[in-house]
Formats: sequence, structure tokens, C-alpha cells
Amino acid sequence: MLCLEIFSAYQESQTLDEAAHLLAGYQYWQDYSVVLNPEHPPLIKQLAALPLLFMDLNYPWEDPTQIIQWPDSDAFLYELGNPADTMIFWGRLPIMLLSLLLGWFIFKWTRQIAGNYWAIFALILFAFDPNIIAHSRYITTDIGVSCFMFMTMYFYWRFFLTEKMKDLIFLSVALGFAMLSKFSALVIGPAMLIILVAVKHFKKNINYLWLVLIGTLIVVSMITAFYYFEPIKYFEGFQMVNEHNSYGHDSYLLGENGEDGWWYYFLVAFAVKTPVITLAFFAGSLLYFFFFCISLFKKGEFKKNKKTLQTFLFLLLPIGVYFAISMTSKINLGVRHLLPIYPFVFVFIAYSFSQIGEKMQMKMLKNSFSWLIFAVLLIYMASAIIVFPNYLSYFNAGVGGSENGLDYLSDSNIDWGQGLKAMAKYMEENNIDEPIYMNYFGRAFPEYYGIEEHEWWDGEKKDRLIFISRSYIVAEDSTAKWLLDIEPKDVIAESIEVYDFR
Repeated sequence: MLCLEIFSAYQESQTLDEAAHLLAGYQYWQDYSVVLNPEHPPLIKQLAALPLLFMDLNYPWEDPTQIIQWPDSDAFLYELGNPADTMIFWGRLPIMLLSLLLGWFIFKWTRQIAGNYWAIFALILFAFDPNIIAHSRYITTDIGVSCFMFMTMYFYWRFFLTEKMKDLIFLSVALGFAMLSKFSALVIGPAMLIILVAVKHFKKNINYLWLVLIGTLIVVSMITAFYYFEPIKYFEGFQMVNEHNSYGHDSYLLGENGEDGWWYYFLVAFAVKTPVITLAFFAGSLLYFFFFCISLFKKGEFKKNKKTLQTFLFLLLPIGVYFAISMTSKINLGVRHLLPIYPFVFVFIAYSFSQIGEKMQMKMLKNSFSWLIFAVLLIYMASAIIVFPNYLSYFNAGVGGSENGLDYLSDSNIDWGQGLKAMAKYMEENNIDEPIYMNYFGRAFPEYYGIEEHEWWDGEKKDRLIFISRSYIVAEDSTAKWLLDIEPKDVIAESIEVYDFR
């Protein structure tokens, strides 16, 4: 997984938000204050910018309040003589390491509830998921919050199992890191509360008041420290996100543009971006869980199977609550906002399959089941390797792959500005040295990659060689939607389409 992340990230230019996150993280380290990019908590940006502290970079701003986020983040990478590609790569590396940490906890939890075989199974589902690989390589908050939310729920499960102070402290620290990664981590609160009420019937000896008090003290202390003793900024940032959600964001779904979002946006995103094998496994697991509960109800054996039910509760509630709340969001920008549910999906599948395997009486049947799973996983792994290096633009085989992606979604689901580096390589390999017309959906500088002579395309069909980002074709004010009915000459990195009207 790490190899796929490193070698694919090396081939891509920066995505839309990365420069802003990188400059913000660097500013926090330089000024010991959270000024830039307050709409996201500081932790992931601080981690991403940490390697930059060991570089000799030009950073001319003495007063951080005078920094203008978007133009100055562009300048930080491309106009001040700093090595942009090197900065982006090293800024991405801590995010890759967080993905490894998340993988370890997926393996760890699954091993404790289902054994080694199914732990490896869950780990393979995680490590070869194209969406996980895609967003593990970018300076964004999605993998970080996924990692710490999953760790939070793992230690929550551990605490109810052991009732040890050590696990309560680990739980609180993980929750603090989750809240410092992205404001959407607060969604885990309702899931934890429901679990608390449900499990309380089986764990009446736990002092729940101390649980809440100690957890709150640790989390508040962490937020205060990471905000350089200005915790009010955390709530100001959260308010900014709420305001953003209230007025919505330009989005695209199934051929339509809008700002108010669609309640079914993330259902569609999950259905078309998740590998078909994972969807089939997940559907089968949900079906098993349904009949398992029906069977317990008929036999009246809920107390006898309370441990199994509690485990399912810890895995399914985060998925259900997160999905339900996401359906109310007006910020519909990509499947990446659903990434926190994926680790729970993988472990839920593994745990369900382990239960199915245990119920098989015949050894021959168990062996056949194991070999079938092994064969399917080989196909799953191969499909992820075949996609290399274009993981961001992945769409599953059920909708015809990334070729048909624009029929469903755009933006960070398919083209987020990552293809400019590949475009420069394409022009060099095809000896294109004449002026070109282009519309680029991203913030990387074409000139940085040697693409010097270009003009903005006006959308008219003339004697021109045109390079256009796929997200621009379906944008709200696009004059190029008619290109959807024309076969492009080439598609670069599944991100930029080439049309030759000369």
C-alpha cells in the first residue's frame, strides 16, 4: 500500500486544497498561532508541514494576519523560489504514515474479535481500496480524521471490555486527535452516546460520570494546547463550517449542478466509487446480520449472544450515524467525506464472515468458503494494482470505470487538479511545442511544469488543440458540456481530456 501511495503520488501535481493546507501548517509552526485555514482544525496540517521545517524555505510573511490564503499559498510553492514538488511530496508523506497507522488498528481490532485469518482479510480490503489509496497521498484531512475516529471507537470498545483507566486515557487521546483533525469528527459523539446507553444495561458497575469527566478534561486540554492556548478558535472554526453548510457549495451529481446538495449524494458516491467486491461483501454481511438478529429474536437468545451483538453495535453504529448525518449536508464534494466509515465497513465484513465460517459444520465446506474468499481477494488486489497510478478518478466496474465517471460525479471524485504533471509529460512525449488552449481545474502552475504558452479556452470549436480538466467540462458555468458527446483524442491521467480541432 505504501509503495502504491509513494509511486503514484510522485506522478501527480498538487490537488486543489493542498497548497493552502501546507502553508497553513507551516504558518502554525512559524508563528505558534492558528491563523490560516481556520475552517479545519490544525493537527493534520501541522503533521504535513513538519518535514518542511528541515528545509531552507523562503517565507517572507512576518505578520500572519496579512497572509491571503489562496494567492499566498500559490506564491509559497511557485513564486518564491521554493521547490514545490519536493515540498508537496514531503508534505504528503505524514498522511501516508497515518494510513499505515489506520491499517494497523484495522488489523489489530479484527484480530481480537475474529482471529488472524480475518484480520488479514480486513487489512487487504483496506490496503487495496482505491479510494483509501487515493486520499492517503494528499495533504488533506480525510485520512487523518478516519484514522483517529476509528482509533477512538476501538479504544471505546476496549474500555467497555477491560474497564481499565489505561484504555479510557487512550480513548480520550484518540478522540482529541480526531476532533483536532476535522470538525466532522464530532459526528462520532451521537454514536458513542447510543452505545453508552445500550451497553449500560450490561456494564452497570462502570462510573459513567468519571468516564465523561476524565474524557472531557483530556480532550479540552489537547484542543487548548494545539490551538496555542486559544481554544475559542476551535469553536470559531466550527461555526465557519456550519455557515458553509447552511449556504451550500457548488456540486455536481448525475448530470446536474446545484448548491443545496442532494440527500442521496453520498449514497450514489458510495455506490459508484466503492469496488463492486466490497459492495457485495457489505451487502452479504448486512443480510447475515439481519437474519442473525431475527434468529436471536425467535429463540430469545439476546443475552446469550450479548458479546457478539455489542461488537456489531460498535461497528455498525458509526457507519449508520455518519451516513445519516452526511445525508443532511449541503457540502457534497466527494466520496472522501465518507472515508471515516470505510474502516468500519471492512472490519464489519470480516467479523460477519468469521461468524458465517464458524457456523459451517462441515470442514470441507469451511475450506471451500476460505478458498473462495482467497480467490476473490486476488481479483480485488489485482484490480487495485491495474488502476495505478490514477486512484483518485477510480469508479467501479458496475458503472463502467472512470471512463463513465462524469456521468455521476466530478470534483475530488475524478479530477482535482492532479493531472498537470502528467500533461507536461504528455506534451513532451508527443512533441507539442505550439501554443495550446486549456482550462485547468486546479492550483498548480502550468509554467512550473514547462507549459508556458497557453490561453484560456472560450468553449468554441475552432482550429485549436485543447486540454481541458474533466471537472471543468461539467462545471456550473461551463461552456463545454457539449464535449460530453464527443470522444476525446486522449485522456491524461484520467484527469485532463485532449481535443484536437485543428
